[in-house]
Amino acid sequence: SWLADPRDFVKELETQMLIDDFRLTLSEVERKVLDDCLLDGTTVREFSRVNGLPKSSVWDIINSLRKNLKNIF
Repeated sequence: SWLADPRDFVKELETQMLIDDFRLTLSEVERKVLDDCLLDGTTVREFSRVNGLPKSSVWDIINSLRKNLKNIF
């Protein structure tokens, strides 16, 4: 589908590069929350249960990630 509109492909590539660079600045837990909750759609409840973290901690990480991503995008 990227052949249909090359601008979309370039934008997608830029976005992925920014996310990849951002991921390098994160701790292991922050990366996992980013990947699982924000990118893959795992619920906070499920992530908390599977990873043994309090829901409030996961929400704190999500809010911090969103704030930092807002500055990037």
